[in-house]
Amino acid sequence: MANMTSETCRVTVVAPTGWIEVAVPSDVPVADLLPVLVQQAGDHAAEEGLDHSGWVLQRLGEEPLDEDRTPAALGLLDGDTLYLRPRDAGLPALEFDDVVDGVSAGVRSRPARWRESTTRWMFLGLVAVTLATALAVLLSAPLPAAERAAAAALIEITLLAAAAGMSRAFADTAAGVLLGAAALPDAALAGALAVRLAEPAGSGGLGAPHLAAASASVAGAAFLAMLGTGAAGPLFLAAGGVGVAGTAGGILEIATRLDAPRSAAVVATVALTLAPVVPVTGFRLARMRLPILPRTPEELQQDLEPVASSTLLDRAAVADHYMIALSAAIGTVAAACMTLLPRQDGWETAAMLPAICAALMLRSRVMSGAWARLTVILPACFGLALYVVHWVRDRPAAAGAVLTLLVALTGLFLVGAERMPGKRLLPYWGRAADLAESAVSIALPMLMLAVLHGYGWARAFGD
Repeated sequence: MANMTSETCRVTVVAPTGWIEVAVPSDVPVADLLPVLVQQAGDHAAEEGLDHSGWVLQRLGEEPLDEDRTPAALGLLDGDTLYLRPRDAGLPALEFDDVVDGVSAGVRSRPARWRESTTRWMFLGLVAVTLATALAVLLSAPLPAAERAAAAALIEITLLAAAAGMSRAFADTAAGVLLGAAALPDAALAGALAVRLAEPAGSGGLGAPHLAAASASVAGAAFLAMLGTGAAGPLFLAAGGVGVAGTAGGILEIATRLDAPRSAAVVATVALTLAPVVPVTGFRLARMRLPILPRTPEELQQDLEPVASSTLLDRAAVADHYMIALSAAIGTVAAACMTLLPRQDGWETAAMLPAICAALMLRSRVMSGAWARLTVILPACFGLALYVVHWVRDRPAAAGAVLTLLVALTGLFLVGAERMPGKRLLPYWGRAADLAESAVSIALPMLMLAVLHGYGWARAFGD
């Protein structure tokens, strides 16, 4: 069986005077392997290379191999055939004498071909579309709330049971995760409609009780889906985290009589306060632990047992997935809270929204993973765009100036796209970002108290 991850790669090298079969190391550059292969190709091959600028290796119909890359990086497989050719007389590219044959070969070589696995994913996609259509019917059907709530709850329970069955009984993790994830919006709808049943007839609109019930249902369904499928723990953990945050926000609004913007300010502040513990939490959830720093000479001899590389690398990948999920949960909660903040007038909310965006942006710099960084950068960009739109809505005369500034920012970002990749920043920029993050972390609770009118209450209490 072809293997690219083994330590050696067995290839056939066809030279001008014959051919050899050789096992080459997969992690050694071609430039270091080439002299040995030339020596094996013939007694006078090295001297002959002086007459034509040396030798190169190439596959049939392809360009010469990059000598700075390793066989593993080049995708060489066991059983591949390579041709040892003079550098200035390489093998020509393939030519087709039949246009239809050439087109067929080109189509077959493309990676995005329809395969058996594609058919399976198509049907799983149809499952998702069907379930989304059923949810849309429940949302829009002119039926009594009791009937819609019962139908949503029945679909939720059925999907959770089917998810567990597909994952456990049929070992189809992908289908199980899909069904478990599809149960979450039905759980939210069932929870919100259950509250509607207890309300007086004719009451309309959604409020804190509906949010609390829907979020609690999502958190519970995510927990059951994670247990039932035994897979996609980070996905369901993120959904459960968002559900817990929504439940806390709804209960806070009900218990304290706060309005939605003030409750959102509290929830966003708490969520961003938890952001620094995301790496440690992901590390723990992956069942990894760092050794304790030794304090005595005897402790230097403890925890010396090596860990298998495969085990450690697998756990590191799991930890990264958990960090992405937790960061996504925090970013989602922050984005939802930022949509509510502009509903309240005053300088407090006008200052808190960009402060939340700044906290997310500054937190992203410590994340090395692309997906983890995007989970906080995208909500920050959303919040800034929301802030600009609401600011211009209250000040129509400034629309022209804002549009001019946005066009200028577009140009600056284009320049950054060309110059910033690969550029090393001076150390004091990192230190400045650390200080800025500390300042924003201190400012957020203070702004939250301002949104809650806590300072006015303290002054009134003092008087």
